[in-house]
Amino acid sequence: MKKTDKKVLFGFLLLFGLILVLAVLSVWGRHRDTFDYEAHLDETVFSVDETDVTLREFGYYIYEVEAYVDQQAKAYDSGSPQSYWNVHFSAGKKSRFLKDMAKDTAVNTCLAEIIYADMAKQDGYELTAEEKDTATEQAATLLSDMTKAQIEKTGLTQELVQKIELRKALAAGYAQDYVQKVDLQGYEGAPSELISGNGAYFQKEILPKHHVVFAKKLLNELYFGKITVNSGK
Repeated sequence: MKKTDKKVLFGFLLLFGLILVLAVLSVWGRHRDTFDYEAHLDETVFSVDETDVTLREFGYYIYEVEAYVDQQAKAYDSGSPQSYWNVHFSAGKKSRFLKDMAKDTAVNTCLAEIIYADMAKQDGYELTAEEKDTATEQAATLLSDMTKAQIEKTGLTQELVQKIELRKALAAGYAQDYVQKVDLQGYEGAPSELISGNGAYFQKEILPKHHVVFAKKLLNELYFGKITVNSGK
């Protein structure tokens, strides 16, 4: 075969390979866009000890985190807030995209609240009537702040949100007392941050004592920044 013919053949194979790769990426992209979020609402996203967390329940944390970051996104680029979710933070091995950090925050916050609330119950810690009333009011406020589309997407109800708010209040109250009793020497940062879901103390000292199982396939389908915000873009 002549050198010219070889070059033509090589060029053809290279072009064919490129077209094949683009085709695969296109199919993958269409598959990702067709994920039916609402169809998985009652599937377990992860479990901690004996508690299963469904996508419906996790929707509370998705909404909370997305609403918070969306405010920052609009300040970052009011014309295209979605671009903020793709900001990449370089920190060596811990380099992450903001959208992935947001997902971790939602997961860790949920885990921390469940664990602290369970610890509170075991220690006989209870909410006061006033704290219960406040949690109920916060549940109503959160739902009133959500759009009809966001409520339908997450499948959240007054009963479920109230349950989460009560657990949240119980966990927060217990954690405030708990942090006064533990030794935080060797850890840098404010005590409240260290025992939070993303906090170093919680991640290294508390979470490892509990059995956590993730439904990775379902979690991988959750693209933060496009669930309760920017969902139509």
